[in-house]
Amino acid sequence: MRTIKFNELIAEKNLSHGWTSPSKIYTGKESGCRCGCRGNYWEADSVGFKRAFNKIKKINPDVLLFNDSDELNKWVSEVCPSWSCTLQQPGTCFAMEYDNSVWIDLVLPNDRTITVYFEDV
Repeated sequence: MRTIKFNELIAEKNLSHGWTSPSKIYTGKESGCRCGCRGNYWEADSVGFKRAFNKIKKINPDVLLFNDSDELNKWVSEVCPSWSCTLQQPGTCFAMEYDNSVWIDLVLPNDRTITVYFEDV
């Protein structure tokens, strides 16, 4: 695990993998699944996508970047046994890197989130 600013992570991925923008963005409820029943998925050419991406870039949060789900689960169990006291607090931003992809989850107030998905091109 390492910590990196959102905009720095984007720049790093652009340089190392040739990524230019996320493949999609989810906005909606933080709690629950990401099937789309509690929020919306936005494609790159949509207004919702542009608004969400600009918002997270403007906030530029510190991102806790994990290499895989095992590393994430270990960190959560060591830092706090209650998932909600660690990663679901407003302002928390964490990411998972896997199989040439990255997703980044920014927790917003009122159980809201912006989740950004990048895929290697």
